[in-house]
Amino acid sequence: MDPGKFFAELKRRNVYKVAAAYAVVGWLLIQAASIILPTFEAPPWTMKVLIAALAIGFPITAVLAWAFELTPEGLVRSEEVAPNESIMRRTGRKLDFLIIGVLMVVITLLVTDRFWRPIVSLSANKSIAVLPFENLSRDPDNAFFADGIQDDILTSLAKIADLKVISRTSVMQYRGTGALRNLTEIAKALGVENILEGSVRRVDNRVLVSAQLIDARDGRHIWAERYDRTMANSIGLQGELATEIAGALRMKLAPDTKTSLELKPTENPDAYVCYLRGREYQMRPETSQENNLAAENFYKQAITLDPRFALARARLAVIQNNLYGFFDHRPARIAEARSNAEEAVRLDPNCGQAHMALAAVMLGSGGTPEEVKREIATAVRLLPNDAYIAMDAAMYQGDMKLFAEAAASYERAIVLNPLEGKVFYNYGVLLYEQDDVPRARWALDRALELSPESVFFRISRAKAEAEWTGDVAAAKTILARLPPGKDPDGRATAALCTVALYERNYPEALRLMAACRVERLPIGDMGFGTLVPKSFYQGLIHSTAGDRERAYATLDSGRWMLELKAQENVGDAEARYFVALAYAAMRWADAAKAELARADAITPTDPGSRAYFFIHLGDHESALQNLERAVLEPGFKRIYLRLQPEWDPLRDNPRFQKVLAETRLH
Repeated sequence: MDPGKFFAELKRRNVYKVAAAYAVVGWLLIQAASIILPTFEAPPWTMKVLIAALAIGFPITAVLAWAFELTPEGLVRSEEVAPNESIMRRTGRKLDFLIIGVLMVVITLLVTDRFWRPIVSLSANKSIAVLPFENLSRDPDNAFFADGIQDDILTSLAKIADLKVISRTSVMQYRGTGALRNLTEIAKALGVENILEGSVRRVDNRVLVSAQLIDARDGRHIWAERYDRTMANSIGLQGELATEIAGALRMKLAPDTKTSLELKPTENPDAYVCYLRGREYQMRPETSQENNLAAENFYKQAITLDPRFALARARLAVIQNNLYGFFDHRPARIAEARSNAEEAVRLDPNCGQAHMALAAVMLGSGGTPEEVKREIATAVRLLPNDAYIAMDAAMYQGDMKLFAEAAASYERAIVLNPLEGKVFYNYGVLLYEQDDVPRARWALDRALELSPESVFFRISRAKAEAEWTGDVAAAKTILARLPPGKDPDGRATAALCTVALYERNYPEALRLMAACRVERLPIGDMGFGTLVPKSFYQGLIHSTAGDRERAYATLDSGRWMLELKAQENVGDAEARYFVALAYAAMRWADAAKAELARADAITPTDPGSRAYFFIHLGDHESALQNLERAVLEPGFKRIYLRLQPEWDPLRDNPRFQKVLAETRLH
């Protein structure tokens, strides 16, 4: 067959026009389906079937256009139609009008999507929630890897200044909901317009990541991609994804942001896995000593494998700072934290987490307010939409008594992390410190509502109620809902023991202590304070109950642990104070006073702690003198003088009654 005549015949039989009409109509159907199918929650395979059917139908339609002609009598084989009876020309004109009409619809849709939609919904289009990535690995222990990928994507997205990014914690409740997810309702609850969901499969040395970006307003699939990488090549994937998402949302990235997203945190895949394991422990709800030590161990392994891993060093510095603040007051601990934070900043000056870590350790290691504020500002600038950076900024600003700045940072953190109990808890603490009781109650109650299984939040709420009202029964009711079997670091035991002591129920307090499975638990009201040997705590209870013989025997059997800690930590004033307190309860007056002097030589003991020391020593006059000084200091809680049984020997003293008379309740 003459090729020229063949192509002329294709044109005469309108095959070209039918193919063009089929293509534009098919494209229009696909666009309509991408909107309609998700609205009715159709399964993902529905769209695939539609596309496959259209693809199969294209050659069939072309063959039919060649073989048949549409006549008033219906479809007739082209060879059977006489040339003078053919209406192919008229059919061709109709196809022209059809193509032009559909193209006009297509152009209208493109113009609307490109120009109108961003204008009417500019702010809404710049918000996103990244749902928990599904772990498709055969080994369920690889869940930490899927969570790590999600967390890294969030961190990368948080670098984009104009993009509101909901934090990881606020989306974790949607883990495993799968097909039951109603994206519109989820987006409404989180205050966003776009949802990113995906899955991770880790097989040997390969990582397969699938992700899709959805406009939750209409279910439209904006973007989707599948990545099949080696472990080494998957490390920078989070930056690629963030860049792709920004492009899909038509956001222009600043040059420095684009450069930052392209950088890999490490080139060592084993270091990256250790980092992700450490991050999993760090992100657990309970900030127990066990979780912090596990996170520290994995971060140290990551740094050993890659000493230039700045982000791992920054996270390690935060963990070490937490250990110093809550569990281990050795100066070497905070010195190591500061060294790691400074090294992280040196390795990567554009790492926002490193600057915030440095701000944290500066607060505990002699940094000036100007230095701390500078590091906070740098971290916020580098990660403007990171909820945890916003919360850390708020906490440190609160520590520096910058209450207005702290409140603004908490409000920002709540926008980015609306379902995270820690944000509301810490905001409640700030409001509590400002004596804003109604709003503090709201924030602490909201924290418990979001994290009902948190031992820490429930104890905090009970402690606040006791301080505000002096109502021991109300505090006891709150503690009654502590999750059974959960006693991180002995906090639950210490809180329940505190209530028993408030009720002067010494046998119950001692029973709780005997049943406690940990050998060190926090001393102080409602389970807050430094971890001390259980025998020391039991000895103080016997002392308060007036059982001098048992107090002496119990304290004498356990004081060596306090003495050893003081010897090992020569710069720890608190360790020396606890040795002095043990000696005081044993009524070793000279040794107790000498040990208190050693503590004072390191850091002067505050009047409230001195009064507590002297009441256990039995020196009521010195206890009263220090109490009268303590109540003049800001932040001193007089309510504890009413609640704590240690002060019972002074109840009838007029000077003590005068102090109590000025106690303010809410």
